[in-house]
Amino acid sequence: VAARRNLMEAMLERPYEANLGFTGGAAEATMYHAILAKSGLHKRVGDRGFFDSPNDEWMPVWNAIQAFVTDTADGPKPVTDLYERLAHPPFGIRSGIVPVLLLAYLLKHRHEVALYEENVYVPGVRIEVMERLTRQPHLFSLRSFRVNPEHAVLLEQVSRIPLFSRG
Repeated sequence: VAARRNLMEAMLERPYEANLGFTGGAAEATMYHAILAKSGLHKRVGDRGFFDSPNDEWMPVWNAIQAFVTDTADGPKPVTDLYERLAHPPFGIRSGIVPVLLLAYLLKHRHEVALYEENVYVPGVRIEVMERLTRQPHLFSLRSFRVNPEHAVLLEQVSRIPLFSRG
């Protein structure tokens, strides 16, 4: 539990560091290498790290998370539904790993997914939030707010409207 918390804290505080700044063989470093590095969810280019889509082996899990989030465009859905989806075949992922995978997804798609706690928008994901999500996932929900291409064109047009007229 402590190693998972330390791993998630590093994900939030040091996402751009190679290996999230882990050196040595601490439990959180082992979790990092076994989950995030091996899956390709956290990649390294030189001395910089970043969150990204996973390798082919983990892509079905990522696609399941993506499908879940896509289904939330019309309204928030409980995080526990995602836990259920990932717990069953063909995935069989234990609930203790899901918060790490979800956090990697949220960090990669931070401008496309909203997290809610007890139906209240969480403006910034912090370690305290992730600790609560880990202990009480039933209090949390997700909602997609990805802008589709038609809306993007509309937003671009609206942004060109002058706010003030001179005269």
